[in-house]
Parts: sequence; structure tokens; C-alpha cells
Amino acid sequence: MDYVRGELVLELDVWTGSMAATRREIYRPARVTLGAVAFLSIDPPGIREELDVHTSIRIDAGNGPAKDAQLPEAPSGTSIAWIFLADLNCFLHFAAGQASLAWTGPEEDRG
Repeated sequence: MDYVRGELVLELDVWTGSMAATRREIYRPARVTLGAVAFLSIDPPGIREELDVHTSIRIDAGNGPAKDAQLPEAPSGTSIAWIFLADLNCFLHFAAGQASLAWTGPEEDRG
């Protein structure tokens, strides 16, 4: 998170496979850039004794605040979204005005 520029950059391996396909475990590296970030709220990990920052973390994401989240209002021109860190049992919330995705490498079959 670059607070001066109001920019949040996420480096991810995105699952691009399909449950209906024979090759399900297809991933592709990507960079998600969020601009005009008004706020970033990060819950503390729910499983601290098992925290291992050297492994991958499964995530899910959605629009709007997660259930029971206490957040500031999103300023005009921004929208609230969440990312759930499944292995840590915690949420990241943010309000941003722009978003872009750039593929940073080829697909990889991890099946």
C-alpha cells in the first residue's frame, strides 16, 4: 500500500481453471492495481499460532463490506470491496476508485 500515491498493488496467482475441465488447477500470475484508495482496513490474523508467511494464502473477494464490518463511508467516486484471507481467517477492506489487472506471466498447470 502506497499511501502517498493512494495505490494498492497485489501480486497474485489467479486460478483460471474450471471445475468442469479435465485440467482444473491452472493458475496465471497477475498484478492487480487499485487506484484512488481512500482507505485500507486489515483485520488481525485469526490464527496467529499457525501463521506462516512463507506459504501461499487462498483468498476470495467481493464487492461491498463483509457482514458485520465496521468501516468508514466510501467517498464519492470510490467503492468498497473485501478480500478474505482464508488461511488466516481475516478480511482486508478497501475503498478504491480505479482497478486494473495485468497478466505478468503464462498459465501454469499445477494439477
